Amino acid sequence: MIVKIPVGEITIGERFRKNIDSAKVEQLAESIREIGLQQPVRITTDKRLVFGMHRLEAVKLNGDTEIECNICSIDDEKEPLKIELAEIDENLMRNELHYLDRGLHLARRKEIYEQLYPGRTAENSGSLKASGEIISYQPKPFTEDVASRLNVSQRTVQGEIQIAKNLIPQMQQIVVEKDVGKVDALKLARMPPEEQKKIADRISIGGAGTVRTAIAELKREGTLDIPGEKPSREAELGMGEDLRDFLQTARVLSRQLPMLFESDVAAAQREYVCECLEKLYAELKEVMSKIHSQ
Repeated sequence: MIVKIPVGEITIGERFRKNIDSAKVEQLAESIREIGLQQPVRITTDKRLVFGMHRLEAVKLNGDTEIECNICSIDDEKEPLKIELAEIDENLMRNELHYLDRGLHLARRKEIYEQLYPGRTAENSGSLKASGEIISYQPKPFTEDVASRLNVSQRTVQGEIQIAKNLIPQMQQIVVEKDVGKVDALKLARMPPEEQKKIADRISIGGAGTVRTAIAELKREGTLDIPGEKPSREAELGMGEDLRDFLQTARVLSRQLPMLFESDVAAAQREYVCECLEKLYAELKEVMSKIHSQ
């Protein structure tokens, strides 16, 4: 049933307020002024907003006092969960969500479904309804249903849920602030919480600029334990930090040596570098001779 309701009588949940896009509201307001409201917002019988927050805000921005509403009936004891599920579905339809936010929504959606349908596996889900209907049960795996409606792979859905559920709060904040890619975020999510905290502390306190830099530094120090990852040869041999740093420097130098053959390197510079390398080679030969003689 579609009726006109005063905008001031509609109750707005806190989850909606956190996801308001002011630019989208302005665009919708302009569209409504030109062609009118094309799709009513959806509310419960006691006038709580189910979805259509941006449309409601656009109508308010235009100074209108009433808005067309589609009233849905959710009258059982699980009403709050069904309303929240509808809100989540509305937000999931927005393509601009950060992968972490989308993962949080998906993880919460699975939790709600398990409460709404106890005894059924979380992999059997109601479908997302862009038309505005509340939830209708379909015997379809959760990830398959959501992936098809969001136009992403099932692996993407599973990965984003894993990121949302497994990242510690401190790392979640870093992922957003440092614009960490999803592949790296998934690797972090597969680490134990205590290892995530080491990386997060190295960034926030230790001054590492990126997640990869923090991981590299902690690995060189031998203080990062990533399950399933093969330790470096240096770590296996129990080498000290100074020796590991020396070997790392040697590797970096070896990768930079081809620069000597670039045309913009002066002959005098090239000759000086060669002299230094010859001296280093002689010293290394002496060290290797002592090692083998022991």
